[in-house]
Amino acid sequence: MNFKILLISLLLSFNSLAEEVEISMLDVEFGKKLPFPLIISDYKARDSYFKSFRVAQTADSKISQFYDFEVRVGSDLIAYAVKGVRAYSSNDKCQEESNKVNAYFARNNEYVRSSERLVSFKSKDNKKVVSIRCITQEGSPSWYLGVEIYNRELKAKYEQY
Repeated sequence: MNFKILLISLLLSFNSLAEEVEISMLDVEFGKKLPFPLIISDYKARDSYFKSFRVAQTADSKISQFYDFEVRVGSDLIAYAVKGVRAYSSNDKCQEESNKVNAYFARNNEYVRSSERLVSFKSKDNKKVVSIRCITQEGSPSWYLGVEIYNRELKAKYEQY
């Protein structure tokens, strides 16, 4: 009984520490600390070089296809990648939304189209990569749009296997 009370009070205290966080996946700056506070402020990544968190995305984001996204950080809490994923009932709908994301990056002066495998765009300085894909998995009734933006050097550093 005492354990249940302790667990409930601990969960309530974590809930009171949480702040409302909504940002655009386009506003996460790679190579810097997370742009929002963590619920557990002394968090240290364990057992891996990186950790990922899901974050609510602002409704006014220029990439509005995603309600939330994943932000990846190294064990030092330096952000290096973001990834949005959303399922669609058909390939046509997925491609329609993919075309909108492609159009955003095509208009953005910071990026150029890429001919690299699985890379849609790269920054002009070749440090950031954008991957935009519509895919399905065997047996799945849905297609999903995946958009990943990452810093090449930091991803190689944190995701070495």
